[in-house]
Amino acid sequence: MMPLALTSCASTNEFASRAIRAAEYYGFRPLEELTGTGTRTQIARVSPRDLALVHRDEKSLIPLVNACAAGGLATLGKPVFLWRPGAVAASGARKSVSIELHILGVPAAIAEALLITVAQAIAADAGLERRIVRVNSIGSPESSARYVRELGTYLRKNSEAIAENILTRVPADPLGALLSLVEKQSPVIARAPQSMEFLNEEERHHLASVLEYLEAVNTYYELNPFVLGSRDCWTHTIFEVHGVHPETEELVPFAKGGRYDKLISRALGGTPASGVGLTLTFELRGAKAPSFTRIKHDGAIPSLYFAHLSTEARQRGIMLLETLRHAGIHAYQSLAYEHLSEQMAEAQALHVPYMLIMGYKEATEGTVLVRDTYTNSQVAVPAGELIPYLKRHRIAA
Repeated sequence: MMPLALTSCASTNEFASRAIRAAEYYGFRPLEELTGTGTRTQIARVSPRDLALVHRDEKSLIPLVNACAAGGLATLGKPVFLWRPGAVAASGARKSVSIELHILGVPAAIAEALLITVAQAIAADAGLERRIVRVNSIGSPESSARYVRELGTYLRKNSEAIAENILTRVPADPLGALLSLVEKQSPVIARAPQSMEFLNEEERHHLASVLEYLEAVNTYYELNPFVLGSRDCWTHTIFEVHGVHPETEELVPFAKGGRYDKLISRALGGTPASGVGLTLTFELRGAKAPSFTRIKHDGAIPSLYFAHLSTEARQRGIMLLETLRHAGIHAYQSLAYEHLSEQMAEAQALHVPYMLIMGYKEATEGTVLVRDTYTNSQVAVPAGELIPYLKRHRIAA
């Protein structure tokens, strides 16, 4: 939980408002606004009783996954960006509240990268200057199964160094036992198997892609083998965002998330699906939870749509959108789409007067094409001069 004292926010309401503003800039919408808009499908609901090894903080995923599956949001065939408020939780005398962000229908690494980028943006907007992202991967269910078997064998071989109450968990839940040992800083963990050692080539490529996106936006990260969670929930990437206490240098938890393809596929009765989620948790001040409402942008409708034509452009596009956001310029974005045809179709449906287009050439040269959609005329503008250009030509306020 992030204490408000480490941020520049005067209240929990202010923090929530800043968080929602940043999320909605990237196209996240409230769950209740989206549920029921999709094509409904036959689902097999996931019950907490079905997932015996799901940890307490992971159980909140289950109602969300069921709602998305029932509403057809997981089978729309296009990306879905949503947010929802979490419940108030208590730990002793301290209370916390959370906001969840989710991206459905995007199996590519850009989904993890966008969630981490938005979490970083929210933290920066709240005045949390120093942050660190910790990343791990447990791979596919097959890879993680191999890892867990090897982990169980290792823990049993080192049983003499493990407390009895933890050792009894090893047969059913080696991951849970390991996390207990990590919490107690047991020396046993030093030589424990690591999940990344069991990834196949495709899974290593996915993790490498996530890290390439983080490097492209200058995100400080570290690979950490102890960022783990239940195999019933997570596949591939799991990540955490921590703030750094300015005086003690202590890492303070801010956000945690990961990819839960397996869980949402289970809710769909085995139909392949993808989902990535992130939960931001922060201190609750006062007796009531903050007001979670959509942010009104004075009726302004974005006049810009950003489209990418290469992986390099996709990576540079995240930084470009952050530049636009800090300048107060709203833009639709298409980073979750794979193909140009999908992006052009959405831009046409939105009737935007201008497009920002970046291909491999523009990404490597540091330029952006500004296209007038009515005349199809376009001009290449250096990325560093884009904001003055847009304002000078009254393309954006």
